[in-house]
Amino acid sequence: MGYFDERVVLITGAAHGMGHATARKMVAAGAQVGLIDIDGEAITRLTTDLGGEAKAVPLRADVTQWDEVQAAVERLAATFGKVTDLVNCAGGLSGLAHPHRRSIETLPLEEWDQAFALNVKSVFLCSRACVPHIRSAGGGCIVSVSSSAARQGSTQAGPQYVASKAAIIGLTRQMATSFARDHIRVNAIAPGGTESERFLAAMADRTPEEIERGFSRIPLHRHGQPDDMASAIYFLLSQEASYITGCTLDVNGGIWFA
Repeated sequence: MGYFDERVVLITGAAHGMGHATARKMVAAGAQVGLIDIDGEAITRLTTDLGGEAKAVPLRADVTQWDEVQAAVERLAATFGKVTDLVNCAGGLSGLAHPHRRSIETLPLEEWDQAFALNVKSVFLCSRACVPHIRSAGGGCIVSVSSSAARQGSTQAGPQYVASKAAIIGLTRQMATSFARDHIRVNAIAPGGTESERFLAAMADRTPEEIERGFSRIPLHRHGQPDDMASAIYFLLSQEASYITGCTLDVNGGIWFA
């Protein structure tokens, strides 16, 4: 029996992109998963693809709403008997497709609050709901998704996105310090541009020349794939990362490194 055969992993933003890829990787490794997303139809389809509710539970919820998050976590715990790990993939509002929203002066005020709700409050709420269960299970992991934009700023993403993704790194460090005594490791990844459905839609109007100029700034000369990010998340959840906590792992093709 492998390590993940005994794990119950809650994955937010599971309907698409790296959350979807992470769910597939976790189930392939033997874990049972809870799939949170506001797109209920998509996670229901994914549940079927993953082998049905013996392996996965679709949990339609808005991760910015405490009552919905709490109910989803309790349902997952009741279904599989425990929750051992949390992966916070839900997020967005990058501004990639909206050049006029990349400036402090032109950003709609409500988008600042929306970005912090979706990217930071969601991590706080999901962690708050899961930590008692992870502690009761004897320990586990929390992995959240930040961004390379949080490391170096961005001319493409809006200030609300950069600031909220940077906040995830700080929250990760604080939770790692707070929960180490409970044998709960807390880490994050900072992806570069990743070819999720949303990213590809935002890039759809780029010319081949513009795309090539973008690739020229990435040492590995390509965008990331959702599976690249899922593999990094898998590592941080695994026993191979048992001495890693408070870390933000850069997964960006070399576009930024300390």
